[in-house]
Amino acid sequence: MRGTGVYELIERFGTPARVLEASLRELSDIPWMTPELARGIARRRREQKGVVAARRLSELGARAVPFTSSEYPASLGELSGMPPLLYVMGELLPEDSLGIALVGSRKSSPYGRLVAERLAADLARSGITVVSGLARGIDTAAHRAALDAGGRTIAVLGCGIDRIYPRENRALRERIRAQGAVVTEFPLGAPPLARHFPARNRIISGLSLGVVAVEARLRSGVMSTVRWALDQGREVFAVPGNIDSPGAEGTNRLIQQGAKLVLGVEDILEEFGLSRMGASAIVGAEGERAGAGSDSVRMDSDAVGTDSEPACAGSEPVGMGSGPGGTGSEPVLTEVEMRLLEQLSSTPKHIDSIVRETSVSVSEALTYLLALEMRGMVRQIAGKSFVRAM
Repeated sequence: MRGTGVYELIERFGTPARVLEASLRELSDIPWMTPELARGIARRRREQKGVVAARRLSELGARAVPFTSSEYPASLGELSGMPPLLYVMGELLPEDSLGIALVGSRKSSPYGRLVAERLAADLARSGITVVSGLARGIDTAAHRAALDAGGRTIAVLGCGIDRIYPRENRALRERIRAQGAVVTEFPLGAPPLARHFPARNRIISGLSLGVVAVEARLRSGVMSTVRWALDQGREVFAVPGNIDSPGAEGTNRLIQQGAKLVLGVEDILEEFGLSRMGASAIVGAEGERAGAGSDSVRMDSDAVGTDSEPACAGSEPVGMGSGPGGTGSEPVLTEVEMRLLEQLSSTPKHIDSIVRETSVSVSEALTYLLALEMRGMVRQIAGKSFVRAM
């Protein structure tokens, strides 16, 4: 069961557990329910898989939070393609609506880790929840610094809530559980597979007002999170790095393309009308998110490279298949990307000609062409001319 059917079942019966408790007759009354699917659900009930899972979650101190729950983050509920169910350790609080994602390379530099620690600590002291992915490197530095500053942090996993990845972050995960939340959309026992991480990244950006790329190669999982942020209308920030460092190519290029340059926490807070040490006062009675949706940067949200780590290796497309949490194996092109590609061949074409023939603005064309270039589909040559990669 995937896609909208899961949502309809939970809406009809109230909770995932009630779905498994439904009788065969109740299931058969649903217009789109096939006999085979109804029998499958009934068989799962008989086998008490739901009961076993609930018991295991209880042993872990975790719980399942369906999209119908008041605890389900409003920032995710307003987006399409979000998981109908989250597994959670710790607490998700209303003030987490003021969240900022700090993401970066697993093979981080001392400079990158230092910047991540400073930003995370300053954000935490300002009442901002720091969101990241519990990975090695920048993620670990950001989580730890937020906790050390007495703030909240949310870790989004690319595996089941019962799996610890990376293993050396076991103690850090327990600290986050006590002072924030650990969340995942993946079921119990799910391993940290490469294809899980692009899906994980969309939740990181979805939980945040904006995404700060601290340190990233041009082709990296960080850039996947940035593209999700743009697709979701979130703000994008980047920390400048050494122009000779491959580890800073991605962040420097983002700044070139319009991401807001970050030299300190004030550069992030001012984008949302927040002040240092006083951000928590901005949360409104209705918990609305401040300032999301800027068009300061536009990049395709359908491409991803990853840092070279076993659970994230490879070059998985970010364009997800149909239904919540689906992962497609083929890149998904937007309408603008397709229009741009149709104009390109092995003969160089200047950006002015591309813009004229596609009716796309220069800035938009350049950012989408950059995204296509990072996926190996387009090459830029001298004089702002482009060719289609063959």
